[in-house]
Amino acid sequence: MANPQNSNISKNSALKKPEANLSKPGGKTSVKNEQKKEKTKQSLRDHPNLVIRAFAKSGYAIGVVILVIGGILAFIASILAV
Repeated sequence: MANPQNSNISKNSALKKPEANLSKPGGKTSVKNEQKKEKTKQSLRDHPNLVIRAFAKSGYAIGVVILVIGGILAFIASILAV
């Protein structure tokens, strides 16, 4: 029978996440690049500036309204096509 400890080790090693991208030849990760990536993931709807946040939220709301109207028109067109 197989040793249960060995099977646990192989399972744990398979579940480990790959290490961070190595951006420098010395093998060190760049903290600045990681911080840039995290900043770009933020939504404009969460922006600290009130004017930008207002434009982003209104643009999002207008986009949702347009999608709903388009969906309703598509539904009506599909009913009339039958």
